Amino acid sequence: MKWNVTILLCAWLIYLCFWVSASFIYKSPEPIRRERNWFLLLISAFLISMLAAYLAGNYVTERFLLLSPVTDAFGIALIFSGLSITIWARITLGRFWSGSVAVIEGQPVVKEGPYSIIRHPIYTGVIMMLWGSFLLEPFGFVLLNAVFGTILLACKARFEERLLERCLGDKYSNYKKEVECSFIPG
Repeated sequence: MKWNVTILLCAWLIYLCFWVSASFIYKSPEPIRRERNWFLLLISAFLISMLAAYLAGNYVTERFLLLSPVTDAFGIALIFSGLSITIWARITLGRFWSGSVAVIEGQPVVKEGPYSIIRHPIYTGVIMMLWGSFLLEPFGFVLLNAVFGTILLACKARFEERLLERCLGDKYSNYKKEVECSFIPG
């Protein structure tokens, strides 16, 4: 196995293991309000990305050969910076994290840690990992994952913000004014 694929697998395996273990450590109560349209969007995006990967095949791969030590180093930096941000944000959220777009009973507006800088640090970290993966291993499928993953997480952030504004009202609106940056700190 090539070294860059080994790094990719290790980073995403760390991400997966942390997420699974965090779900046992931080038991979230049942959400009081959930956005149902999110699941349909997720399934649609998955099916579209699979179809696009199948149809694009080698064409996309041949167009994006970015092999150089600089892109490798930048890809590794993006992957592990993104991984660190997601772990930090997940620990900060604790039991108020939900995989779906949902509001949990007693949920406050979290303003500590990375949430004092960016409103969606978990999404930012995952997007960084996706694009870092593409820089490290520039296959067409990885590019499509990065593109569709970015679009999907941006949509999820919009669903989440609307739900939080409906449920938390002025508390969340004031937080949006305090922390204007959704994904990338300015």
